[in-house]
Amino acid sequence: MTQETVTLRVNGAEYGGWTAIRVTTDVEQTATSFDLELSERWPQPRAGETGGITEVAQGVRMGDACEVRIGGTVVCTGYVDKVSKSYGPEEHKVSVSGRSKTGDLVDSAIEKDQQIKGKKLEDIARQLCAPHGIEVTVEADTGPPIEEFHAKTGETVHGEISRLCALRSLLVSDGPGGNLVITGSGAGGGRAAIRLGSSPIRTGAAEWDQSDRYGKTIVRGQQPLGGSGLLDGTAVALSEGVAKDPEVKSSRVRVINAKGRVTPEEAQKRAAHDSRKRKGKSNFIKYELYGWRHSGGGLWWKGLTVRVEDSLLGLSGEYRVRGVDLSLSEQGTIATVTLVDPSAYSDIGKKDGTAKPLTGLLDGAETKPAGAGGMALRDDRGV
Repeated sequence: MTQETVTLRVNGAEYGGWTAIRVTTDVEQTATSFDLELSERWPQPRAGETGGITEVAQGVRMGDACEVRIGGTVVCTGYVDKVSKSYGPEEHKVSVSGRSKTGDLVDSAIEKDQQIKGKKLEDIARQLCAPHGIEVTVEADTGPPIEEFHAKTGETVHGEISRLCALRSLLVSDGPGGNLVITGSGAGGGRAAIRLGSSPIRTGAAEWDQSDRYGKTIVRGQQPLGGSGLLDGTAVALSEGVAKDPEVKSSRVRVINAKGRVTPEEAQKRAAHDSRKRKGKSNFIKYELYGWRHSGGGLWWKGLTVRVEDSLLGLSGEYRVRGVDLSLSEQGTIATVTLVDPSAYSDIGKKDGTAKPLTGLLDGAETKPAGAGGMALRDDRGV
């Protein structure tokens, strides 16, 4: 099996030859991460020579802007978080790890309260991301303007944007260009298959767990005033939405107190989304596959729709890739793929038109980010 070429681009230079690699991405994680390691046996490289560990150790510093590519495909645009160097009697090595630009949103707090009124959800997200130079890509209809949103001092930017998106049952993820992605279903249009007997399966596992599902889900929140401002009493004070999961036989009830103002329609959608999401996640499937690419030639990546036929696990149907871990180690080149039922992610707000999908790494085309954080694909091979 051909080994994938992985390069780290820092300060205009590209570094390859990594002996251990891990790239991790997930629909529900806001920052793709990478860990790269290069080891060499003594006495190479000798004093006065360049290249290999010496070159990486001298050329890469924590905080450097970087870009990780697999083949010609950009998979992460962000910053170097950590550089480690070590040596022993027989070898020396250097390791580099980092995350997407969106990692700054996970770490950074809101500096002061912001009371934002009458703006679209994506415009609020852009306002919160602007101080960090991070662009926002929208793949879903985010609905009408939000009457009022309070971003609180000390809360993380990612936490506040996630809370904002929860009001409309939307997901927050990242794109290969380092941009924040707001999506409705987490699906990107790419398709693949895993079939027992023909796919390069190393291990397979499945789990069915109902412990995190509820027979009834209730969402309650403060209802905004109508246009006339004349509504009063409980109609103004409370919005409520209820969703039921008929497959849960026990009388388990979940109550969500929505932060911020929500309409009855939003409360209902969120209740249905939460119930559907928990149902989808109750079916947990994980495969370890030899190689990083599916039969279509693209990388295994978050958002793929996968047809699974596996008689040993009793699976036959379509699933969604939630997360992927691409690794190179002594065990070889392995893609660890986590699948869930597509109902784990709502298709509400699915947007037809221009936005490129979250899974822009799936069709075999080599990619480059469009602009500072773009999602657009470009096939450098002229295919």
